[in-house]
Amino acid sequence: MGTNGGPFILAAILVPILGSLICAALDSRRSSAALVLLAALQFGATLVAGAAVMSSGEVTLEWPWMQSLGAYLSFRADYLSVAFAVLVSGLSLAVAVYARSYMDGPDGKASFFAWQSLFSGSMMGVLFAGDMILFYLFWELMLIPSTALIVYWGQGKHPVRVGVKYYMVTHIGALLMLSGILWTIVLTGTSHMGVSARLLAEANPVAVGRIAVLLAAGFMVKMAVVPGHIWLPDAHSEAQLPTSIMLSAVMMNMGIYGALRFLGGMMPASTLAAMSVPLMVMGIINQWYGGFQALRQQELKRMAAYSTVSQMGYVLFGIGAAGVLGLKGAVMQALAHGVGKALLFMTIGVIIHNTGAHKMEEVGGLGRRMPLAMLCAVAAALTLAGAPPLAAYQSEWQIFAAGISRVGLPLTMLSIGSSILTALYCLGFVMRVFYGEEKTPSGLIADARGGMLSPMLVLALASLALGVFPAISSGWAEVAVSRLLH
Repeated sequence: MGTNGGPFILAAILVPILGSLICAALDSRRSSAALVLLAALQFGATLVAGAAVMSSGEVTLEWPWMQSLGAYLSFRADYLSVAFAVLVSGLSLAVAVYARSYMDGPDGKASFFAWQSLFSGSMMGVLFAGDMILFYLFWELMLIPSTALIVYWGQGKHPVRVGVKYYMVTHIGALLMLSGILWTIVLTGTSHMGVSARLLAEANPVAVGRIAVLLAAGFMVKMAVVPGHIWLPDAHSEAQLPTSIMLSAVMMNMGIYGALRFLGGMMPASTLAAMSVPLMVMGIINQWYGGFQALRQQELKRMAAYSTVSQMGYVLFGIGAAGVLGLKGAVMQALAHGVGKALLFMTIGVIIHNTGAHKMEEVGGLGRRMPLAMLCAVAAALTLAGAPPLAAYQSEWQIFAAGISRVGLPLTMLSIGSSILTALYCLGFVMRVFYGEEKTPSGLIADARGGMLSPMLVLALASLALGVFPAISSGWAEVAVSRLLH
């Protein structure tokens, strides 16, 4: 196992965490610039760690820690963790650039950028943790900045209530996950993920199955799987737009990664196979429920929030399919969703920032005044709808093919059918906001510019690249999943 990339794993985690202290000590303008620099350093460190993984297959760093529990300060980068780490660090950089312009008014305070940096670093710790106790510590650390960003920076009428609700619901999920982790440690005598995976294959299958259910429940709360989704719409409506992007496009991937790492990588293959149909059914419920709710919404951010609920259904359906094709499709869908959802929220942010409107009924005909924002909105809508040649097209057909192979055509058709809802609410958003009669005084409307426009164009091009050149993500995801399962 290679160690050349080890320092860069630590840099990707510690630079934004320690850098958050620097952000807090600076004035607002310098703090926002520091956030961009920290995010760029994190992204660069992640790319170097990824290059090391390509050359050696896996990069690890380990030190003895709490030896009575069999615990290590263990960090690991492999194909799966790097795939998600590139997405998280890349989107964190895009959000940092976007936030500089979006938070340029009285809302822009140094502490906001400090919390954003800590949030990004804690998620990277989750992805690179090689020990279950360390994984859980970073998971809990992730809750602190995300809750603070809602409570102290919420724009609605009840930021404290919404923040507490978010904390309580997601913390319940974390405790379910912790129960599964502690049971695993008792069963195997170690918290090391690699060692536990080997020992679980020889453990009591009934106990292993119950552990898997606890872990799945914990991760699905973070993925906003019904009924654990109840924190999501209010949190998105309340949070500042850059925070909404981090919650929906970035943090959701922690639940996906946890499900893949623990259910697909640590549990015996028979355990995930036994959970296959329930997971796929829950995925279909999410697709349809989230889609119908998104169709009903007038508030822009709330529509995007329920869209996330629906999109997580596709990922869960792929995970439930259990084989290489389904898990590969789930990884690719996570990447496509992250890019498409970040772009959708950024477009909504431009509308809110430049017109002051928070509801679709308040605006119309914006395409005449905001052609670049409309272009990005179309790219986001088509990405989420799975339209070729954009990113999600390549992941969705693999998820559906895996579903047919696992449970047959009838159940899979229910999943495919929900795509109609996705197209309706995504394209409906574009039509209602950017076409028709102008409802907002023209003097108040300006197109996306500078720091807000540049990350939007990059994400739109990224979605196009992932769709036109699927080998970019498909080859990496296939290796990641194959190594995960074996």
